[in-house]
Amino acid sequence: MNACPTLNPAGLAQRELTAADLPAALALHLDCTQGLSNDMVRKETLESLQALLERGRMIGLFDQQKLAAYGLLLLDLQDHERLPAHIAPDAQRPQAVLSGVTVAPAWRGHGLQRRLIMLRMAMAPANALLSSTAAPANWYSWNNLLDCGFHVRAITQCYGGHTRYLMVLEPLPSHALYPDLSKEFHTLDLKRQHELLAQDWRGAQPGHSPEFLRYVPVPRSRA
Repeated sequence: MNACPTLNPAGLAQRELTAADLPAALALHLDCTQGLSNDMVRKETLESLQALLERGRMIGLFDQQKLAAYGLLLLDLQDHERLPAHIAPDAQRPQAVLSGVTVAPAWRGHGLQRRLIMLRMAMAPANALLSSTAAPANWYSWNNLLDCGFHVRAITQCYGGHTRYLMVLEPLPSHALYPDLSKEFHTLDLKRQHELLAQDWRGAQPGHSPEFLRYVPVPRSRA
């Protein structure tokens, strides 16, 4: 029987997670990532979740007492987690990373991933430059980030050499959003996306179907 029609996302309780919640978070993560490769999602262990929690904050959504979804906000960044200087020219501005979200299968399609993005944005320090990563093939994740104001700034190799979009929360000039200036690509067409990103384009809008991404030009500002 499909339980989804009876689910009530508005009725979920939310609170920050502590170390005591990590076994439940790991169990949910393992259930949700079963059968997925590292090319799609980063695989966690209890030890890795503990290390991440020590450097950030985790927010959970609960159905009664059962964890339905969680997301991590990473605050104490290591050098390789910080944005490169051409993306974050102000070295004094704080940075934070939306680093990992998991939603129970029964709760998918109810906007919980987007809700967790917004909650973590609100938890971040004032004036923080926020970033996140998403596998190009994981179009649920990057479409939700797009909807919350994040844009693709680069295509990188991370988590042991796996391809990820590097997405940053930033405003775009209004002229960049005109459809006649944009170009659309399948997200696995990495070569042409790399070429546009090198010319200061942004992956900024959903395409005609979920696996397509629309790029817009953003000219460099002249000092």
